Amino acid sequence: MNIYQMVSQISLLIGLAFLAVAAVLWFILRIPAVLDDLSGKTTRKQIDKLRRENERQGRKRFYGAISPLPREAITESIELDGGAGATVLLWQDEGTSLLTEAELAQRGIRVFQHMCFVATEENV
Repeated sequence: MNIYQMVSQISLLIGLAFLAVAAVLWFILRIPAVLDDLSGKTTRKQIDKLRRENERQGRKRFYGAISPLPREAITESIELDGGAGATVLLWQDEGTSLLTEAELAQRGIRVFQHMCFVATEENV
């Protein structure tokens, strides 16, 4: 037998063996389900199922907040030293506020460096 024929037949057998292993791993590792998850098909199916159940039962599965926040403005912009802006809550006294150096020291907080990051010019 020619050496090239023998190499060809051995390569063919190794290729078929790898093909068989790939086919077995395709089902063991559930690759179709992984592809469905990555493409969003599984999520679409779950959403459709929830919608059908909600329509059939006539009740909603998800509800809004128990105590919604008031609809009026709850923050206002303030100017800090150096022209930087910040916001404080309007509707609640115990909400977000700036702490003074004395309050920080009283709470055991040490300030190493004052920093202000401005992401946008938008006032919220």
